[in-house]
Amino acid sequence: MIYDIINSEELLEKLKEINNWIEENKTHIGNANMYEIMSCMIARNNIRLLEGDNAFLDAEIEKMISLRSDALDEFFYEVPGSEKLFTAVKSGLVASSREEMELICKAENVSYFINNTRKRGFDGDITMDINAQVSRTIPEFKHDNIDEIKFLSDGYEKASDNIKEVSYGLVNWSINNSIPEIQMTTVIQHVEGYSK
Repeated sequence: MIYDIINSEELLEKLKEINNWIEENKTHIGNANMYEIMSCMIARNNIRLLEGDNAFLDAEIEKMISLRSDALDEFFYEVPGSEKLFTAVKSGLVASSREEMELICKAENVSYFINNTRKRGFDGDITMDINAQVSRTIPEFKHDNIDEIKFLSDGYEKASDNIKEVSYGLVNWSINNSIPEIQMTTVIQHVEGYSK
């Protein structure tokens, strides 16, 4: 996983590789890979703890965000809690375990998948002609991957309070936008502005 990288030179090369790929494919692939973006920011945050600030890493992260700005803006506007978690990680939030890192990445990724599927179908992309997007919509789509939602729920319950605080809205949204069988068996607690 990218978030396992703890060497600034290695991460910088990976970020450049990703950004080059995005630029080469931007005319036909515009959706954000939320798992990848979150993993990159987490790795950058971990390296900051070890080595201090690195303007080159920050610039590549900003470039990645800029290259995917249309998809990110749409996602943040339409999915409650998505921007809160994203902004916390972008601003330097550090996860205390590999499980928390995975929770952060999957929470953004699962909710992005749900929203994008509703707007564009299973393989639809934001770069598609608007008529093609509209013809593929599945507005009533409910996520049916029980293992993914169970992972989010279990990971959330084990997470530290600071991770719970910024991820509650997004994890809860993913649960509430899943099939009824998942909703009935998955409940997470939220108390007075943060979760326990």
